[in-house]
Amino acid sequence: MLAIAVNLLGTGLVPSYPVLLVVGLPLAIAGVHFAGQAQKRAMGWIIGSLSIAPILGAPILTTIGGIGYAAGSVAAGGRLHLGSPRTTVAITCAIGAQTVALILLLATPWVVVVLLVVASVASAVAGIGIATLLAAESPAGAGTTMVLNGSLLKLGAATGTALGGGLIAAALAWWPTPRK
Repeated sequence: MLAIAVNLLGTGLVPSYPVLLVVGLPLAIAGVHFAGQAQKRAMGWIIGSLSIAPILGAPILTTIGGIGYAAGSVAAGGRLHLGSPRTTVAITCAIGAQTVALILLLATPWVVVVLLVVASVASAVAGIGIATLLAAESPAGAGTTMVLNGSLLKLGAATGTALGGGLIAAALAWWPTPRK
């Protein structure tokens, strides 16, 4: 089962299609080495891992990002001090922005996974810093401030999602269709 999990993760993180051609080797070995029912079972595992890889890849990457976010939250709540909360937010936002830019520019999966952790840690530290600033400087009660902060964050996420979806829809409508 561990070999299947490693195969799924590796298949989900391949940088380009030609790398998947290496999968022909396990198929050939399964076809030659095994016979009868064992051959069908071996080929089924290989083909199944290829079709399931994208489905398992997203939750695995989400888990990796979540671990980075949890580590950043614990670090920000503990002994991590980068100066004042404003300085902390500014530094971690700059780190997060540069990391996200690198994630979008680089195509090496393992580098992107490491950068995902760095971006998650920076995001968590910035989030703690922003919450600290809001709690210290808001004239309203802490509960009211945090509810408004959460509401505005969700509104921003919904607006960004709608804008991104609209841009994708516009691009697809504008994109020329292939000639037959």
